[in-house]
Amino acid sequence: MSDRLNRRYGTYAFLIGDLGDIGIPRIPEFRVKFHLTAALADYVASVIEQDAGGEINELGKLSETEYFSKAYVLPRGYHWETEPKLQEKEDVFLAAAQIETATDVDEETKQSELTALVDRASATGIEVTVEELTAWLAEQKPEVPSYSWVQLNDFRLFELQDRCYPWLTTDELLEQTDELPGPPRPKWEQ
Repeated sequence: MSDRLNRRYGTYAFLIGDLGDIGIPRIPEFRVKFHLTAALADYVASVIEQDAGGEINELGKLSETEYFSKAYVLPRGYHWETEPKLQEKEDVFLAAAQIETATDVDEETKQSELTALVDRASATGIEVTVEELTAWLAEQKPEVPSYSWVQLNDFRLFELQDRCYPWLTTDELLEQTDELPGPPRPKWEQ
């Protein structure tokens, strides 16, 4: 992804993990690198590739700090869809799959979220019931990353601000990278 972003004029994109260590043992290296780069960067793009582990710490820092206004997330396999993005019945089923596979959520909460999803779908003119969604989930058993409820809520926050760019394949990640704000790509590339 950094290579793709570096093709834009005046852009220097890099991975925090590729930066050298500062060599002070009493200070957490990654925390210092994260805050320095996020504070000095014009844009922060966070690619979330796995459904558990590493990125949740950074995701929380981006969503709850002054970095939020310049941050963008690219979560793999995320599909929640807020009202403006619910355009077809398939969008509703994929969002239901995200709810179904969420970790750390009891069945009552899942049912409540499915009901809220049905209400959002109905507001956009898509007629579907919780029973239809439940039957489809039982039949299809869709494979999507099982993000924690904390991660899903952060993704939704970014989505509501039009700064969430979901992807599933590497090609889709590259396409989504091209949609991020910043300097344009060279015209000879197009």
